Amino acid sequence: MSGSLKFILIGLMAFLCNIVPAGDSAGDNVDQFDGVFYLGFDQEGQFVLIPTRVGSYIGLVAGAVPAALVSGGFHLFGAQYDVTMDAGRKTLKCFCYPCGFTLGAPFLTLKYVFWNAPLYIAAGFLGDDRPALPVKENVKNSN
Repeated sequence: MSGSLKFILIGLMAFLCNIVPAGDSAGDNVDQFDGVFYLGFDQEGQFVLIPTRVGSYIGLVAGAVPAALVSGGFHLFGAQYDVTMDAGRKTLKCFCYPCGFTLGAPFLTLKYVFWNAPLYIAAGFLGDDRPALPVKENVKNSN
């Protein structure tokens, strides 16, 4: 890799690692990792859930240093404890969500292609009046 490309990538990573999504801090620090992991595929079963959680854990490891840098920066400039923890948590979320989604999405696709689609096709040939799969009414919001 050329020298200028390295500096561009380092600068881009530093910029992306320091972007902290804006939001309100409720001050509830009951669970330090509450809301950090990707929960979008929680209703899809273990075949999809396990790779999604592995991806979230990889994001947790990858985002630990940037989260520490962001939290340390907030602490260095005298921010309150809640704000500092919230900044670190949201920085971790910026790593855990993409990694969890990236590892879980292929397994979700495989599930829909090789499990759900044959069930719907079989239900269509057999003339069932009801859908072969349950309708999800209570889907968790992954805020």
